[in-house]
Amino acid sequence: IATYDGGVLMACTANSSDGDFSTSHGEFDAWLVKLDVNNALQWKRNYGGSGTDNADALLQLEDGGYLLATSTDSPELDPPCTLGLTDIRLIRTDANGEPIWVQCLGGGHRESAQCLMSTDDGGFLLAGETNSLDGDVSGQHGYNDGWLARLDDAGNILWQRCIGGTSSDRLRSASPRPGGGWMAVGSTDSEDGDLPGNQGGYDLMLAAISAQGELEWVRNYGGSAFDFGTYVHAEADGTITAIGHASSNNGDCSGNHGEADLWILRTEHDAAGLPKRFSICDSGDQLSIVKRCMNEFSIDDRKFDAQKVLGL
Repeated sequence: IATYDGGVLMACTANSSDGDFSTSHGEFDAWLVKLDVNNALQWKRNYGGSGTDNADALLQLEDGGYLLATSTDSPELDPPCTLGLTDIRLIRTDANGEPIWVQCLGGGHRESAQCLMSTDDGGFLLAGETNSLDGDVSGQHGYNDGWLARLDDAGNILWQRCIGGTSSDRLRSASPRPGGGWMAVGSTDSEDGDLPGNQGGYDLMLAAISAQGELEWVRNYGGSAFDFGTYVHAEADGTITAIGHASSNNGDCSGNHGEADLWILRTEHDAAGLPKRFSICDSGDQLSIVKRCMNEFSIDDRKFDAQKVLGL
């Protein structure tokens, strides 16, 4: 991510024990690597134990610090992360990567985070996946569910919500809705539980959640192949834009060029009937959306031209 001082902070996972990663704790460590405006190394720090600790999501905070979400199976961490097979470990750091607090989330099986967002009250929203039925997780539907967790400023859970059916469901990103609540996007191959059906293979899953964590609706879009969402944005007029990948060339997907295409879709949902109406955006719309995404994720458009990203 681009940092407030004009530099870059990278989150990565490494199993090296030499070179730039000579202080490894175990099999795999999560790392933060900070570069200045000239791409010179400012600092680096690793987090983990004797097992596998993956860097999954990263968020820059208004005070200049960071929030890093890792998935861990290391048994000897402080505080312990021994809720299940793999837990989510949240590490709140200062501007130099020094931990301020650590919080572990999960249940008896496996959890991972895909997205972190700040909330207006100083807390956070976490989007990811779970296949636990206990611990911090309740309401899980089957093999794997998308998981949303609303956290306070110390990483404690205020509410959590499982979204999915009896097959494999994941959340990859979330975004606030004008007026309150959240949109979440990911993938699903379920056709029961919260899902109204399945187009075939994996579908893009789109969900609306209230500010209190209540699931308002879920819709799936796709075709007979593998389709999924990685980004979502809600407009004040009710339009929702989702970005992902589509391998299908039928159902809701058309114009596929090969194995997997960048897929941009817009939906407009009436609050009462929720009719499914969407259209693939033209190149001008796509360019505008990608520029907005780059701005929200602090990607420098001077280094990465939006037109080249889209191939326009």
